[in-house]
Amino acid sequence: MAFYQNGRWYTDFKHGLHRETKPTDITANTPTAKARAKKIQAERKALFKAQAAEVEKLNVRNKRGKIVDQPICDAFSAYWENHAQHAKGAKNIFRELAYAEAFFGPEMLISHIDAEALIRLREKRRRDASKRTKIPTPISNRAVNITCEAVKFAMAWLRKNGRTVCEIDWSVVLLQVEDRVTEFKPSHEAAVLNEFRPDYLPCLLFMLECGPRKAQAVGLRWTDIDWKAGSITLKKQKKRGSRRSPKPHLIPISKEVEALLLAQIAPETGDPYHSEFVWTYVAERTRTEVKSGRKIVAGERYPITYEGLSSYWVRFKAKHGFRDVRIHDLRHAAGTRIYRQSKNPLATRDLLGHSDLSMTERYMHPTQDDLREAMNRRTTKAAEPA
Repeated sequence: MAFYQNGRWYTDFKHGLHRETKPTDITANTPTAKARAKKIQAERKALFKAQAAEVEKLNVRNKRGKIVDQPICDAFSAYWENHAQHAKGAKNIFRELAYAEAFFGPEMLISHIDAEALIRLREKRRRDASKRTKIPTPISNRAVNITCEAVKFAMAWLRKNGRTVCEIDWSVVLLQVEDRVTEFKPSHEAAVLNEFRPDYLPCLLFMLECGPRKAQAVGLRWTDIDWKAGSITLKKQKKRGSRRSPKPHLIPISKEVEALLLAQIAPETGDPYHSEFVWTYVAERTRTEVKSGRKIVAGERYPITYEGLSSYWVRFKAKHGFRDVRIHDLRHAAGTRIYRQSKNPLATRDLLGHSDLSMTERYMHPTQDDLREAMNRRTTKAAEPA
């Protein structure tokens, strides 16, 4: 619908994978101006639908009238409307398909997408500059493959639903990706313990001890803690399209975790710093939040936010020269350490809340010390008298 922003009216509508947002020449914020903007939007939307109808004529049908080939815009729209919008990561799928559609052109027939065309898409994606840093850096092979795989899954769905698509050797198209093996090292931990912001530190140490995801840690509530049973319930995100509620993920309260939780209770009053959320921070300056309009007063405590912790972590990393270390690596470190202590992959799986043990295997990296200890045990056992 039409909306007013930055002193100007904009038209905005969505049709399939296509979304169009354009400014108008109308600047006055009056009911009459709004009516004019709505009229312009209706005209633009009608024009786009007319163009889409022309594209629809390019559909190839068999004798029974079933579509066997069609332009990319219609094919990807059908895939999106009937399948992809209900899949996990739908927003990312939408973005990657829109990128591929813009590259190939909306009128290109789906049957014309072959390995050569996909390699051209791959090379175009590789030339894109990363938007994560101020200095342009090459796109990773994994990010390039995500774009190509979005097309791969769409073509598989289209083939299953009667469209004519090319047989493609995807090993030629997809790039080699090495598993990212990182660890929150003792040097990183020492820097965090000595110089990390004191009011943010307990939340970070909780992540290092229990391995929750960042959203689970930040969103921890006092109602999630069962002191009598000695456990914490971490909320899992419900899978898109699933009717079942996710099973609760329970983790035990160790002595270290208990100390972190008790530190969030004011010693003067015996009450938590915040009545609902566990982890809080002390505001350093008085300000007004842009989105919510809430006033933050310096010296008062407020719940830690996902964005606030993330932005502080980025600044902390830059200050201490941490390279290729994410805050999510604390979860990896928690899984790796619990495995090295217990040598039990099932305990590691339960701590991290994985449903598949193959996911947990990525955290079980033996070190040289692990191998040396195993070899020494083998030698000692062999030397024992029978």
